[in-house]
Amino acid sequence: MNSEIKIGFLGGGNMSSAIIGGLVGETSLGATQFSKKSGVFSPNQIFVHDRNAAKNEALCAAFGITAFASAEQLIEAVDVLIIAVKPQGFKTAVIANLDTISLKKPLIISLAAGVRTKSIQAWVDAPLAIVRAMPNTPALIGEGATGLFATSNTSSVHKELADSIMSTVGLSIWVDSESDIDTVTALSGSGPAYFMLLLESMIAAAIKAGLDEDSAKILAVQTARGSALLVAASDKPLTRLRSDITSPKGTTEQAVNSFASSNLDGIVEQAFEAARLRAIEIADELE
Repeated sequence: MNSEIKIGFLGGGNMSSAIIGGLVGETSLGATQFSKKSGVFSPNQIFVHDRNAAKNEALCAAFGITAFASAEQLIEAVDVLIIAVKPQGFKTAVIANLDTISLKKPLIISLAAGVRTKSIQAWVDAPLAIVRAMPNTPALIGEGATGLFATSNTSSVHKELADSIMSTVGLSIWVDSESDIDTVTALSGSGPAYFMLLLESMIAAAIKAGLDEDSAKILAVQTARGSALLVAASDKPLTRLRSDITSPKGTTEQAVNSFASSNLDGIVEQAFEAARLRAIEIADELE
């Protein structure tokens, strides 16, 4: 089935570049592809249109794909339309190509944060298979985490196809309710910034204590990477893994107690909820 599918990207930004790289087996940042599901599509199955001609040229040069001069030509040629424009321009992009979308009825995969599927359905006013995807920036190196939601018009075949596309840049998980996408946005969509913020603070503290910047960054980044891989590889619950490191009256215990006294759980919950509520607000504003 994959060899017959034609996939079009409306919008040629970083996330389009990341997914195209996953589809053909080359990460956009030149890193080793982590996903074992990458490289399952051929460049001659991938098409793109962006209003910025330079982006089209760059993607064609990097991945050997084909660019179309107009969105209409793109939609007419593909079976799957991945819409990767900014949320504020999403409605305009759909309305401008309404007749072609209604006639071709491609599987639509939306990457736009905050654009609800019911809005897309209302704008098109025709039964369509629509999947809303919320990937994150580690997709740029094939280590992404994507939440997926499908409308009732989306068949199991369409869902399998959408999953096979998004899984080329990492891990993908389906949610049953579209409201869960707001939670996914706060968790994995915005989540990389949370870990980066913690890394910044850890590195700054190490430098302040006398360690040179390069050593501090190398050790902090490898600690984060190793910890995530350990959690992923272990059957133990997180609390057990953490307690294995936290010896009574030891150094780790002192740090953990300091986090607890500063109400780390409450801080994280408050930040998480702020991100989730903002995702809901953005969606409301775009309807």
